[in-house]
Amino acid sequence: MSGPRRSHEREEREERTAPSRAPALGDARSASEGSPQLEDRRVSLNGYLLLGVCTLLLGSGFEDARIEVGGLLVHPYLVLIALLLPFVTLPKLGRIPPLIATWMGAFLILYFVIALRDPSGFGECLKISAAFATFLTAAFLTKSRADFRAAGTVLCLVAAVFAVRGMIQIENDLVGATEMLDIGGKNAYSLLALPGLLLGGAVALDRQAGPWSRAFATLGAICITAGLFATGNRSGWLGVLVAAFLLAARGRSVRAVVVLGVFAVAVYWVLTELSSTAAFERRWNLTLEGYGSDETRWELFLTALEIGLENPVLGASPDGVHSELPRRLDLSFGMIDTHNVFGYIVGGFGLITTTAFFALGYSLWRRHRAVPSESAHVLLRYLLILWVVRGSFSREVLYAPAFFIAFGVVFGLCLREGVWRVPEKSSRPAHPRGLEKRAAHAPAIRATSSAKSGP
Repeated sequence: MSGPRRSHEREEREERTAPSRAPALGDARSASEGSPQLEDRRVSLNGYLLLGVCTLLLGSGFEDARIEVGGLLVHPYLVLIALLLPFVTLPKLGRIPPLIATWMGAFLILYFVIALRDPSGFGECLKISAAFATFLTAAFLTKSRADFRAAGTVLCLVAAVFAVRGMIQIENDLVGATEMLDIGGKNAYSLLALPGLLLGGAVALDRQAGPWSRAFATLGAICITAGLFATGNRSGWLGVLVAAFLLAARGRSVRAVVVLGVFAVAVYWVLTELSSTAAFERRWNLTLEGYGSDETRWELFLTALEIGLENPVLGASPDGVHSELPRRLDLSFGMIDTHNVFGYIVGGFGLITTTAFFALGYSLWRRHRAVPSESAHVLLRYLLILWVVRGSFSREVLYAPAFFIAFGVVFGLCLREGVWRVPEKSSRPAHPRGLEKRAAHAPAIRATSSAKSGP
């Protein structure tokens, strides 16, 4: 028992003595001078476990690899997460910044209480629990920039494998690539692909990353983008454009723009020469002409908000909002999805849970100090933006494995950088005039004090 305790105490000492400035992901100087846990080139032991989690995400795309438990098809990577929970995650929960921990706990407690009102509530609670367990475990496994780069590259390559699989199996050019995953189709694929695209793009543009990491990340990002544009999934297309814009803004250099331009040319070549653009052109034309499903999605969202306002304390429950939507919109369905994570939270869980939900997001967004553009927290904000964009088209983003692994990796690096550590107040030297005045009054003060203390 003494060995693990000493190791835990040593890690805490390292974090307390870490520099207060948030080191940049590509800051070579801070890597050479900084703390050992931010070592640039070497993947840590925990980092290899993190790579195992990312690699096992491959099993999520194959139905035969899923594990059936109580009627639910469990992702294979969750087995490793469950094994790591008592050793990696639970002992380190105290390292979560207090404000983030408070709102995270409040949101989860409210979510459980309200979801368990439904017959299907237990499964809903299992899914959200698995998502946050994944997030925290990935965070505490991330020990260095090298861990981040390796995990980002593997997430990108995993999504690229399914993109290639889908483009190879295109049977109808007008339908496009739909067979990326055995479960979920093109919508589920974009949920898996977009986080890997953003992290892979960050690695590809990182000058401090090794050449092989950048090469594999670039190749994976090209395959992902081509695969998404080979489908009719418009939310995936929007996600690609948002990720590209954010990466260009983060780079803020001619080099980043040139690299992204070459990247776009490579994607266009893959689509035109090795795949098909027919599905993209068809859905694009339908969008310009006016697509009926767009109006239906907007009505679903507004109606879900109305239901939430009518049930502000506990909401209508997840099943309740899904059964109420078709009744109010005169749709011939027993139940219909909100197709929007915000409509789902407001309508299904009410305004109190919604407040905790947005407060958790804001606590992740805020920081106590200015950071360079290469900081992990800038990337965390970009992930939040991408999550919001994709969540505007699907509630499944609330427990999407790839998003929560990516959030965990970047959040863990933010903890290492001390992003949420409150800076100590700097003691500014007194003005020279103030010092002169104090020196002039010092004899009088001493004489007064001695007279008071005299007999």
